[in-house]
This record gives sequence, C-alpha cells and structure tokens, in this order.
Amino acid sequence: MDALLDGLATRFAGYSEREDLIIASVTLPQFRLRWLDDDRKGHARTLLYQYVSSVEQQSEREAQSCSVSGSPSPSLEDDFFSFDAQPADTVDTRAEVDVYLTDTARDIPSLHRFPRVKALFLKFNTALPSSAPVERLFSLGGQILTPRRNRLTPGHFERQLLLRANKWLLDR
Repeated sequence: MDALLDGLATRFAGYSEREDLIIASVTLPQFRLRWLDDDRKGHARTLLYQYVSSVEQQSEREAQSCSVSGSPSPSLEDDFFSFDAQPADTVDTRAEVDVYLTDTARDIPSLHRFPRVKALFLKFNTALPSSAPVERLFSLGGQILTPRRNRLTPGHFERQLLLRANKWLLDR
C-alpha cells in the first residue's frame, strides 16, 4: 500500500501547484475550495480573482475590436466621470467570485448565476471534442512498448512517447 501511495505521489508531484489545474477544480461547483487546506485557500481565491478578471478583460477587448468605430462608446464616456479607486467591473467581479465561493449549490447548472466563473469553467474543464488524438497517442504507445522493451521505466517510456508524438515538429 505504501509503495502505491509513493508511486502516486511521485507521478503526480507538482500537479497541486499548477495554476490551470487549481482553477479547473475551483471552478467546479462540487469542489470549490473544499479540497484545499487553509494555507492554500487564499492562494486559490487570489488565482480565481486574477483569472476571472483576465477572462473578462479579454472578452472586453474582443467586444471593442468587433464594435463599430466612429462614435465613442458609452462606457468610455462614463469612465471619464468615474472617480472611484477601483472600476465598478473589478468590484462586480470580486463580488461575483465571493458569492460563488460561498454558494452551497453543488450542481453544474448553478454556474448560470455566475457568468464570469462559468466562462472560466468552460475554458478549463472542456474535454477534447474528438478522441482521435488520444487514440493516436495510445497507438504510438503500443509501438514503443513492445515485448523486447518491457523493462522501460515510466519516465523513459513517457519521454520516448513525447518524442515520437512530437516528431513532426522537428521535420519543419
């Protein structure tokens, strides 16, 4: 049992530190911050604030690039008379994230009440639409792991698989 736990710890070392994986799990209503210890909850909350605001800024840039130029947008006119230290959007974003994190609903449809968090959820938790890349990877793995190579360590197998899967990058 200890060997299995050690193997899992070795295999997944560093995964709990990856920001994309933290955001993927925090935006899932079943998990939110429940799976984190108290020391890491603040870090995950800050990451969520940052990612939600970055997604919102990106969508605003896309909307501005698609809008017709010629007349100034109402939001630019309103910003001239805004004297707050923080823009209203930032306050709304933080409030939405705070309400999301304190919400007790655990089902996916509850994300409809939090459009910014929902956009992040869709970005980080969407599966590949096709299984073809995965099937190709398994096929390559079968070509590498032959009866004569049955003693490859997991690290060597993974490196060879990545090299063979990305071989087309070297052919350029």
